Amino acid sequence: MAESPTGLPARAADDHNNRIGNNASTITTVQMTSLMWLEHPEHGLLPARRLVDCVFALAPNGRILHFHVEQMAIEDVADTVHYRLTATAPHAERSRCQIIPPLVNAFARPA
Repeated sequence: MAESPTGLPARAADDHNNRIGNNASTITTVQMTSLMWLEHPEHGLLPARRLVDCVFALAPNGRILHFHVEQMAIEDVADTVHYRLTATAPHAERSRCQIIPPLVNAFARPA
């Protein structure tokens, strides 16, 4: 089987690129069409973004906080999504989560 420039077999590289492309497209759509907020017990209402099953929030000190949907109560009102932390622990397999958080400018309000 032929190899791609990345060293992966051509089919594997195509599958990988399609997943990356599809995810990036979906993520961009979600980020630009709705406001997302995380209600944090210590920091209050924080701008948030969801990527797959991960919820990222921008803390006041500039740190990006990382949580998972099973830890949240999710309320969808009009074009705004509110994530509220609950006492539920993340699934055990989340300790291996490798989702890369968005850049800080992704937390800006959509135009």
